[in-house]
Amino acid sequence: MSDDFDTWLAEREKDEDSTDDVETLRPGQRVGAYRIIRQLGVGGMGQVYEAEHVALGVRRALKVFSTVSEHSEFLRKRFVAEGRILADLQHPRIVRVYDLVVDEDSGMAYFEMDLVLSPNGQPRTLADELKDGVDEEKIVGWFKDICEGLAYIHSQGVVHRDISLDNILIDGEGRAVITDFGVAKIIDDSYRRKIDVTVTMVYKDGTEVRMGKDRYMAPELKKQGGKVSFASDAWAVGVLLFHMLSGSWYDVGTRLEDWLADLKYDWRPVIAQLCNVDPAKRLGDGGIAALPAMVKRKGRLVPFWRRVWEIKWENLLVYLIVTIGAAYVVLKVGEMRRKDSDVTAIVQRRGNALKARSTEDLVSDFILERTLSDLEKLDQYDGMLKYQFAREESSGKESVHIVLAQREKIKGDFAIPAKIKGSRVTRIGKHAFTDCDELASVTIPDCVTSIGDDAFDGCSSLTNVVIPKSVTNIGKGAFSGCRRLNAFSVAGDNPRYKSDSGLLLSKDGKTLIAAIGLHKNLTIPTGVTNIDDGAFSGGSELDSFSVATGNPRYKAVSGLLVTRDGKTLVAVPRGRKDVTIPDEVTVIGDRAFAGCNALKSVTIPNGVISIKQEAFSGCWNLLDVKIPSSVKHVGERAFSRCNSLSSVSIPYGVTEIWDGAFADSGITNIVIPTSVK
Repeated sequence: MSDDFDTWLAEREKDEDSTDDVETLRPGQRVGAYRIIRQLGVGGMGQVYEAEHVALGVRRALKVFSTVSEHSEFLRKRFVAEGRILADLQHPRIVRVYDLVVDEDSGMAYFEMDLVLSPNGQPRTLADELKDGVDEEKIVGWFKDICEGLAYIHSQGVVHRDISLDNILIDGEGRAVITDFGVAKIIDDSYRRKIDVTVTMVYKDGTEVRMGKDRYMAPELKKQGGKVSFASDAWAVGVLLFHMLSGSWYDVGTRLEDWLADLKYDWRPVIAQLCNVDPAKRLGDGGIAALPAMVKRKGRLVPFWRRVWEIKWENLLVYLIVTIGAAYVVLKVGEMRRKDSDVTAIVQRRGNALKARSTEDLVSDFILERTLSDLEKLDQYDGMLKYQFAREESSGKESVHIVLAQREKIKGDFAIPAKIKGSRVTRIGKHAFTDCDELASVTIPDCVTSIGDDAFDGCSSLTNVVIPKSVTNIGKGAFSGCRRLNAFSVAGDNPRYKSDSGLLLSKDGKTLIAAIGLHKNLTIPTGVTNIDDGAFSGGSELDSFSVATGNPRYKAVSGLLVTRDGKTLVAVPRGRKDVTIPDEVTVIGDRAFAGCNALKSVTIPNGVISIKQEAFSGCWNLLDVKIPSSVKHVGERAFSRCNSLSSVSIPYGVTEIWDGAFADSGITNIVIPTSVK
């Protein structure tokens, strides 16, 4: 690689808007099997387009290399390297690559990616969000998303090296997704040999050219000979987070107190750690995935009796009105779902007080996001489905989104209509058919493109599901709790999914979406390197896991599914009555025990640091659990719906208990240690 090229590329990296030597494709122009719809973004080495597969009608994002310069060959190699990196990484918080195409004759290279569009159907980055002003609660969620994505990337031996506001996309659920691996560096030797990425390392006068944007660059990288590491990404996240919160750019010596004093959350500890000048101290003991737990809401709740005692009598009327209003809402929700509104105590997020909440936990995410009056205003289809119209950005046509099924009317074999009032049904929303426990089979029309998170959760009589070719998005836990499910059938021409031996898989076989409920023993195939949350929640008969030889990500220990390093417990067979967690485990993963209805006792070793969200959710018969003193974090709804769990001891040292950790359990008394902040 010549010195001229080194100099040119180094200058190009500093210029974030360098686009003067790229060719732009026009709408309607063909690229391979795709027809260009519109340009979504432009960068130094190519552009990103929304495109439609002419034969299949599926829309994807195409990142097309189209640079014209004397250094095109070098840049094309680097572009191809980015595609290879992304194709080998599969995680919901990073942009997914499906195919890399290199035309040796024309020199064109492009890869097919997930089409990530915001809820309004437009491409949107964190930089775009900041222009309109950002709510602090959203930043909490985005920070968690970014950390989840980076934790996975780092676990695969990859440093992103270019985390910035422009490289974080907002998807249709409003969550953050990491993109643009153009300057990623492989620091794991075996991984580097596997994809042969040397063009991501450029040298000038014998030293490494600094890659990435200067304002996000860690101090050690600004020095000659500075080494790229996972801590480099941590610094960039700290700078990004500080800018979202303050509107200013962080630099060494910035006084956090001067900028963050008026915020609802105490961000200072996490930003101070991320922006520590010593890279060895940035990630702490738990890695970047543990950092969101450090973010705590300011203030401290006091016991309810003390708050009542200190009420000023002139404000008593206001308190009474609010209390009556809250009681009315809880009763209305219970009436809608035909459930008792038996109130139990749950632990308030980041607090040490107790708060009342209905047993249904307000039914679903959808209801949490809408008022009851909004639900009542939704259109109804034959009194069985509530739905709303949505306008498709690309075509301008109206489509129908199924929002909520009237569970008492959904029985036996049910066919979701293909059209309602002349508009196609394209989406089955989050929790839409939750707890339709008399639904035996469902026909999904060949126009539905998306099935939301937990869409059929708790459909305990559902026996088989046919996924048509049109469905290109299936949310997490879409079929959790379907314990009688005995088959997944996927249309052979579906471009995104396939079925194999009772497993619902991504087309490339790398992501396990769901397993049928009637498995006794389940073998994780060699190619599966990512398992969606709730994939096994329906398997009430499942007695053990095994993992095919050669799987690089997972292994089985005593029939339990754990990560290859043994540190994260991924899933537990749903048929077990008692479980002893291996001593090597430090993290009990999301939904690891969810739906283990037979489980009566579990031994958690002293060494577990974190119990993730919904880890034991729905373990109805769990009688005994002892949280060891090593645990620092208890996730959201970690022990929710553990109806038989009457008491639990929370040891001193636990610092974080999230929303609804013990919601709808049988617990009548919880002692919160003072270590909980």
